[in-house]
Amino acid sequence: MKFYVAALVSMSVMSPACGGGSGSSGQGGGSGQAGQAWQAGQGGGTGGVLVGTGGVVSTGGSGSPDAAVFPQDSAIAGGADVTAKDAPALDTAATGSEAGLEVPTLGLDAQAGDATAEDADPHGSASRWIEFGHQFAKCTWFSADVGYCSEAAKSLSATSTKGTDLYLTNNGGRAWTLVATIDGKNTSTDSVMNVYVLSPAEIWYTTAFVGFGFSGTIGRSTNGGATWESLTDRVDRALADDPEAGSPLSAPFFDLVQVGGALWLNTGTWSQYFAMSPDKGLTWKRVLGPLSLAEVQAPEFIATKNDLLLRYTTRSWGISLYRLSAGNFVATEATFPAPSDVDHGNTWWRASSNGDGVTFADRRAWPFWGWPFLVSATLDGAKTFTTVYAGTSQIQSGCEGLRDVLTFTQGTSPVTYISGIFLDSASKRFVEIRKSVAGGNTWTVLHSEPAVGNMTSVALDPTGKVHAMRHTSDNYGNTYVYDAQYVLE
Repeated sequence: MKFYVAALVSMSVMSPACGGGSGSSGQGGGSGQAGQAWQAGQGGGTGGVLVGTGGVVSTGGSGSPDAAVFPQDSAIAGGADVTAKDAPALDTAATGSEAGLEVPTLGLDAQAGDATAEDADPHGSASRWIEFGHQFAKCTWFSADVGYCSEAAKSLSATSTKGTDLYLTNNGGRAWTLVATIDGKNTSTDSVMNVYVLSPAEIWYTTAFVGFGFSGTIGRSTNGGATWESLTDRVDRALADDPEAGSPLSAPFFDLVQVGGALWLNTGTWSQYFAMSPDKGLTWKRVLGPLSLAEVQAPEFIATKNDLLLRYTTRSWGISLYRLSAGNFVATEATFPAPSDVDHGNTWWRASSNGDGVTFADRRAWPFWGWPFLVSATLDGAKTFTTVYAGTSQIQSGCEGLRDVLTFTQGTSPVTYISGIFLDSASKRFVEIRKSVAGGNTWTVLHSEPAVGNMTSVALDPTGKVHAMRHTSDNYGNTYVYDAQYVLE
């Protein structure tokens, strides 16, 4: 049987000050459930995160270049040498001692805008964008040219249920064709909806009610969106104590991921169990999670092409990681990286279902504490971690905030991409995408343009192409929409 994977990107929503925001979806990922005051929000699938002012981080899932947008006063440190292609290396300054780290960081004389990009205009990368003519909440790329994108969920007037329009491009986003209007069959006005294009033929959707009480739906198409089948009752019965009676309440469905040919569903705080299908949704069974939800917040799936990880966060912001092994979740060999030890209130992560790496970005909640900042990556399912980016403050790093981080093995070598807002020596702000093939010791600027309400992220497709994605927000930073892309490498 042939399985498809794709590079997927999705959007996030800013959180209220008291709790975590909604997580964003990744490859097979879903939007998250807002957290209580002590919690990070229930994250989405494998790839995106968000920090609300005064709130905490909620993460989302694999394949989603949707990463953190930080308030302007919570700057992120980072980096090492920043160079342009074929340009000499710039000076560095060693920092990170507060975290006990011996890692190079970007010095004051080697700031972002001072590096020369490969363009004649070092900050002229905006000319490369292929404009969509649409605003999308989520995109899945199968190659440089073929991609599927869905709009934000909306109320369908004919059925009074949540739905979305799914589009297809065969030329990199220059033109789009409507594939289907997908009806999520959920009448709640507060429900979230996610679409997962696992292959051109196999398309899934999930919904979850966010608020008091729980309800959700799940369905699929196996013919490219021509017809749809609801699987809500089938999955509810698999999760119930008495499968014949079904579930007392419909479960909410936040994350759908595919690893090793099996499908996994996360129900957030609704149940201690996950739903798993070994046969593409024909049958389902429940799998008990390794930790009690009385002690930790709802778990998050982190999926790569090789592994399925579970992340739990405790009330004291400790993080525990588990990896699927022989049908059960076992604690990972490596503990979560320093510097924050048990204080991980603002940790987010990114992964791709087309790559083998998971990247975690960690910082303390309040920048005026003199916090250390650390970006760590694992390429072996959390058996080991490597520091790829670190620092202590905006002044030392020239980095105002990160939007995305992604690490994976390219050929035989690990590579890391970061994107965010960086400052030049005159404090001008630029949106940049950088790449390191040296474990974070040196960086090449691949994309740079003035920061004017735009952000960038990256997505890895199954052919190995890396897509640059442009997204913009509304005036309040509450929603993010993808409106352009191009093949970065």
